[in-house]
Amino acid sequence: MTFRSIESSEIPVLHPVAHIRDGWAGFAGNAGIAPWSNFDPVDYPYVLPWVMLLRQEDPADAERLRYVICGDGCRKTFGMSYQGKLFGEDLPESVVAQRKIEFQNIREGRGPLYSVTPLPIANREFIDIYRGVFGFSSDGTSVDRYLLVVAPLNVQVPARQPQMRARA
Repeated sequence: MTFRSIESSEIPVLHPVAHIRDGWAGFAGNAGIAPWSNFDPVDYPYVLPWVMLLRQEDPADAERLRYVICGDGCRKTFGMSYQGKLFGEDLPESVVAQRKIEFQNIREGRGPLYSVTPLPIANREFIDIYRGVFGFSSDGTSVDRYLLVVAPLNVQVPARQPQMRARA
């Protein structure tokens, strides 16, 4: 198997990527990006282990991104944590180039994006994963955060329950 873009409907309903996919309309409406303030991680406790969050470090450089969160499920899957690293560290150049194209598409409002791909993990078997890439904006005008949900194909999380708490 190689990297393959897929339709969102190909992701099983109990997979972590599907939980964020299903909440996307509430975050973004019909837009390709969502205000960061619309995302509340408390609503997605079972997805958080599978989340990686990249934040733009320099407003003048859309490609200078740092991993600010790397969930425990991601860490175990990759065999390392990307948290605190700059995007591109510890990744093959071909993967970096492919991800930069994805991020450009997200910035241009052509997201979210979904894929299935094998992860080449050193000294381990390839692990096939579903990926979802979701663009968020802290100022409401341009993408400056990328929420990646990355989990092996066989991962399932409990069905999401609507939260019954007051929002400020």
